[in-house]
Amino acid sequence: MSQNRYKYRVFVSYSHADIDLKRRVERHLERLGAEPISDKAFGPGVGIDKQIHSRIAYAHLLLPIITGNSDKSAYVQNEIGYAFGVCVPILPLCVGTTPTGMLKGLLAARVRRNLKGLRAGLTKAHLKKAIEEFQDSSRPAFVCAEQTFERCALIRGFVKAVERMQPANRLRYRAAFTSFSIPRDPDDYRWELRDGKPRSPEIRRQLSQERLALERHAKMAGCDLEIDPFVHPYQRITSGPNLVVYQNPDLSKKCRLTRLQILREFVAEMPNQKIRVIVRENQLDGNLLIFGNWFLVESKAPRPGAGFLQSVLTQHAPWILSRIVEFDENFQRRYSARPTNPQADALEKIDQCIKKIEQWPDEITE
Repeated sequence: MSQNRYKYRVFVSYSHADIDLKRRVERHLERLGAEPISDKAFGPGVGIDKQIHSRIAYAHLLLPIITGNSDKSAYVQNEIGYAFGVCVPILPLCVGTTPTGMLKGLLAARVRRNLKGLRAGLTKAHLKKAIEEFQDSSRPAFVCAEQTFERCALIRGFVKAVERMQPANRLRYRAAFTSFSIPRDPDDYRWELRDGKPRSPEIRRQLSQERLALERHAKMAGCDLEIDPFVHPYQRITSGPNLVVYQNPDLSKKCRLTRLQILREFVAEMPNQKIRVIVRENQLDGNLLIFGNWFLVESKAPRPGAGFLQSVLTQHAPWILSRIVEFDENFQRRYSARPTNPQADALEKIDQCIKKIEQWPDEITE
């Protein structure tokens, strides 16, 4: 699946002496199907530098308009330096000049003075090449959450930051049950049935807030879920020369059924065309959440009774784009039936899982 069907966020860096050039470049980017972003829509109450840096960090590409004015602009130089620092691809748009300083040696789009030749000089292919070459040669920065409560706090923080820029974001989610198997209410009686053991009120509160934050966006923009409620109840972990086998207390028959019932309630409340589910029995490895095209969180090391440890999060747009393409290709291949009623299809799949697990013995042996 080509990246051409996805919209690139392009931060346009410019000298305010070149405001007219910047507006023309933005209109051209919109015609190319890109989403130009700059300092034009910053809100009150947050420092300008902080807002600029946040938008650059979430961009797929920085496009500095290089002129004699930009060479003397401290803002443009700061934005270029910040993009280098957070590993955001840079495609200089040179207007009758050549890249110098930090930009020397970079692939550049070139046009004549007054943007003559812009249509041929800056194309969707130029944007795509700059981003894809960077995907191959660079690696994003990650934030690591060691514990469940740290993961919850980071996810909620990222959601809040993105909501300032984009109020509705589609979710792509691969997990045994997903956060939508978490009760909305921290005092819900099903917590212990779900987890197989007591959880602290604070952890319940944080998990519930994570579920509610994600649910808002799922209901507005939709979600694709890959679930595996049949994941094996035993976890094998190498400890020195020994292989240690743990039983997951939160994967008993009763826990699975409780989680599936809560997930089913969520699906039943979703708008019909905004929920798609596939079931992959004993095929999922870890937990992956992609929030719109803004951030990604992935966990690979579940621990019995403790949830996922060492979750990694990134807001690096080029890296996230490559994972979105991979997720969508795999999802579309497995979701080949294309039902006319996706919600009813999702409910039927969950009901089939419930019926199958209900037939299990109460205790599963290895």
